[in-house]
Amino acid sequence: MSTSKQLSFPAYAVCWMNKNLLAVGGGGGTTKSGIKNKLQLFFYEETEPEIGEGHTKIELENDVELNSSDDAVMSLDYFHNTLIAGINSSTDGNKNKHLRVFENKDGSSKNYEETQRFQITKFSNDVQYQRLCKYDSHHSVIFVSCTNKKFFIISESDFRVLFEKDDCTVYDVIFGENKFAIAADNRIEVYEWKSFQLLQVLYMPKENATVRGIGMLNEETIIGAYYYVRNGQRYAGLVKFDYSPLERSWVFATMKILRNAKGVTKFCMDPSSGMIIVATADCKIRFMTLDLTTLSINSSHHLPVTDMRLSPDSEVLASVSADGQLCFHYAGKYKQLSTVKLEDPGLLIRFSLMLPFIIGVFYFYLHHLFPGRKMDAIYSFFQFLLDLISKYTVRNSSI
Repeated sequence: MSTSKQLSFPAYAVCWMNKNLLAVGGGGGTTKSGIKNKLQLFFYEETEPEIGEGHTKIELENDVELNSSDDAVMSLDYFHNTLIAGINSSTDGNKNKHLRVFENKDGSSKNYEETQRFQITKFSNDVQYQRLCKYDSHHSVIFVSCTNKKFFIISESDFRVLFEKDDCTVYDVIFGENKFAIAADNRIEVYEWKSFQLLQVLYMPKENATVRGIGMLNEETIIGAYYYVRNGQRYAGLVKFDYSPLERSWVFATMKILRNAKGVTKFCMDPSSGMIIVATADCKIRFMTLDLTTLSINSSHHLPVTDMRLSPDSEVLASVSADGQLCFHYAGKYKQLSTVKLEDPGLLIRFSLMLPFIIGVFYFYLHHLFPGRKMDAIYSFFQFLLDLISKYTVRNSSI
């Protein structure tokens, strides 16, 4: 089930503040289009979304004030009653305080105002901007990536730079208690936390690939979402790496090409169930399991998704696009399906209950439809099953 709200501005960033409040940012930029740059807070509530007939409430809670000289909001995150955002403040790259801090001053959950702004790096032109800002609650740090090929890890307390990486475009970052990984250009780089030591570099299985998203489960499984160009056409794919205790490294496990996807725009992953969500350039959102099986494909957006985030309980996905569309997708059922495994007792019990029915159907097929031709009937029955399984496997591998 999906619901949407039309905004008055192009939306480029979204983040949840709690399970019922989220921030959305965007705007017309520095162009004289008449479209204002906005940072808005929305209240969201859904009752019984799992049955597809729930009552949805989406209301504008507050319009956070921006300066007239501010550019569009390009990245967002939230922690401890604080919003952090990527907003250019000047066309002069030497004086561009692009990292903004908005804090809750009066105790209200919706009244935020800018309290600090910082310049972490210099931009060489007015096209460059802060692509990403993510807060890591394990280590109280903020990841910042900019389109001038600069990447930083800064302290939450004093915004001091703890780690810096040059000459690479970082599209996404994921972190655990002991390790973090970045999606940098054509590869995934895995680091150790205490020393910031580079542990391993993982390359995509296709040439000319660009990694646009990354996920990690228990620091043992790493998922990369990438696109690659072949014969002038853009394709999208996912790759899975599993940690091998024997080799003491992550090794290739499996991959999947997403049919007709035309590239990856955004990616996120539920850290508890391993549910994968990938937004692609064909304006679709795919919900998938950790083994890269497609559960559902959503087509609510009319333009490619520019940002998306799971709610704190991973029950709802919020997504935005450049046409000002804010969408909410119920993800709870896909999260539950992502945890189902073939060895689960529930599946075995259900199969054992169905077994007498299957035997009865087979008996009727054998003795009543093909009397006197049992061997031919047995061969035809199993050949039918093999053809059915083969067709499903080919279809599923290309989704």
